[in-house]
Amino acid sequence: MANDFKASVEALSADELFLLHLDVTDALRKRLEAKKHLLDQQLRRLHPTAGDPGTESRRPYPSGGGKISQSGSPLRKLVRTW
Repeated sequence: MANDFKASVEALSADELFLLHLDVTDALRKRLEAKKHLLDQQLRRLHPTAGDPGTESRRPYPSGGGKISQSGSPLRKLVRTW
């Protein structure tokens, strides 16, 4: 199979080889652009910027409450809540 391809490529003229080169490079360029577009979309989903739609409506993360609470009596020691 590989020998058949090699023989068919060797039989091509210089102009035909150049056209084959143009076709292959065009196909590879299209594949790379599609892959880059897909990766850019995934990156934007992972790390949205301030200008992206949907980031303005996001509410802020709630602040955590105190980790130590004091009971009614001031004589009692602090009680840890975790």
